[in-house]
Order: sequence, then C-alpha cells, then structure tokens
Amino acid sequence: DLLAAEGARAEPPKTPGGLSKLPAGGWDEKVLSDVRRDSLRSRAALQPRPVADGWGLESGSAGLAALLDEDGYSLSPLEGSDDWHWRLKPVALGREGCLEALPEASPVLEAGLVQYHRGEAVTEWYQNLPEGIEQGFEVAQRPPGEGDLVLEQSLETDLETLTAEPGGLTYGLGGRTVLEYRDLKVFDAKGRRLEARLEASGSTVIILVGDSGAEYPLSIDPLSTTANAILESDQDTAQFTFCVSGAGDVNGDGYSDVVVGARP
Repeated sequence: DLLAAEGARAEPPKTPGGLSKLPAGGWDEKVLSDVRRDSLRSRAALQPRPVADGWGLESGSAGLAALLDEDGYSLSPLEGSDDWHWRLKPVALGREGCLEALPEASPVLEAGLVQYHRGEAVTEWYQNLPEGIEQGFEVAQRPPGEGDLVLEQSLETDLETLTAEPGGLTYGLGGRTVLEYRDLKVFDAKGRRLEARLEASGSTVIILVGDSGAEYPLSIDPLSTTANAILESDQDTAQFTFCVSGAGDVNGDGYSDVVVGARP
C-alpha cells in the first residue's frame, strides 16, 4: 500500500510536510499541479458510459473493464496480454432451502449509479471507485424463514478459483491472481454492521448475512478489484523511491496520495 496512489481514507487535506520545505514555485508545485490535472481526467473516466444494451465502466487503477447489461455484471482486463472474462448475475434471495428467484431487469443510470431494480425486493447498483468496481444491493424487506439471509449469484468465468474464504474470493490464470471479490460489508437501517461471509461453489457465488435482530432495509456492499499497482523504475541507477512522502488528499477524492522520488 505504500506506493498505491489511492490508499486508505485520508485525513482532511493538508500541506505535505516534506514538500512544504521546498522553495515556492519549484518543481513541487509543478508536480502537485500535474497530479490535480490528471485527477480531474481520472474522475471523468470513472463515470459510466452508455454502450449497446447497457452501461460500461472502466477502472484504470484496477485495470478492469465492466459491462452491465441484461446478462449481468461482466468483467474483463482493460488492457494487456491477458484474455479472460468473469460474469455475475443475482438470481435468488431468501433463506437456505427457501430461495425465491429474482426477476430479470435492465440497467438504468440513476443518481450516478448503474442500477437494476429487481422487483420490490432488491435494488442492485454499481459504481466506479479508484480501487475497483463496487457492487451493492439494497434489500428492502426481510424474507420469511429462519437462518441466514442468502443472496445467490450465478457465475460464468474461465478463471480458476484460487481461494474461497469468508472474507473474499480470488481468481487467477496459471496460479497468478488477476481478480479479487472482497471487502464485503453489510449494514442495517440503523447503521449497524452485520456478520456476513462469501461462499463459492462451482458456478455459484453466495453472500450470507446474519440478519437476526437487524432492521431492514439492508445494504450489502462487496468490491471487485485487482492487486494494488506496483511502481518500478526502468533505469538501474535511478534510485527510484530514494524518498517517499505522503501528500495529503491532493485531488480531494477522500484518499491519501503519495509522492515518490527518484534521482537522475
């Protein structure tokens, strides 16, 4: 995470301590100006764009391209030599042994989110974040029955499942991780975080939520992403990373930014 341009949630914007000691009007101001300019371009690139029969999202930092259409939520690599696909589609909601099929839906753009309204029970939504593509569900009413809430999704992919743990799923090619489905968070109407876990079996991905005592509606929120970017030098004597400094929240997106130095 040290070299990730978009890292943990930032403190309120402040002048970077390391850079404030440099002469005014020097290279540091040029760097910060360039970062702000590039950030505006990046934020514009995060917005959904209309494509045939749906919407497209591109996460440059995660290297992912998403297609949202009637067939579901599809991911593929944005660029590079890899060629793979991964598609999820919510198909049922309820309790174990008592699931009800979710209706088909077409994606629409509302309030900056690509949304599917699957009847009165579930609203499914997507947005582009610097760290990946966020999937979310609003479950309006408590399904009847006992036990955990179950949200079942069908999976179609040519990737291999590398790990399937309650906290996240990883998929890869030749043993190399290319996609992570993780950071699952679930909250009830009072803002209480609920116990939740992921399960994968064959062509199915399941989200299970302990909703006993929870107040509906529920907000279910996993993230699809890749490993953080790795920065490296293409010159043996460049002394890349001879200094690294936190830059505060330079672009005002709520995430800390980092300046990495090198010597000629």
